[in-house]
Amino acid sequence: MATEHGDRAVREAPLSLIPDEPAEPEQYGLRVNWQSDEVKIEAAEFLVATRVQQDARIRAAHDLELLRATED
Repeated sequence: MATEHGDRAVREAPLSLIPDEPAEPEQYGLRVNWQSDEVKIEAAEFLVATRVQQDARIRAAHDLELLRATED
């Protein structure tokens, strides 16, 4: 289907695009959620724990900043 044009091949017809199939099935336009309640709870617990750690780091940094400000 390609012809030679100098040192390059030239395509005679344009490429046709075929749309990909969706990765997950859809029902009535809504994405179906396949996660179990156990997996959802585990993810929520992880998010809460990381948020608590981040809040503790922010409070510690703030307290350290206050201590440094009072020393000056």
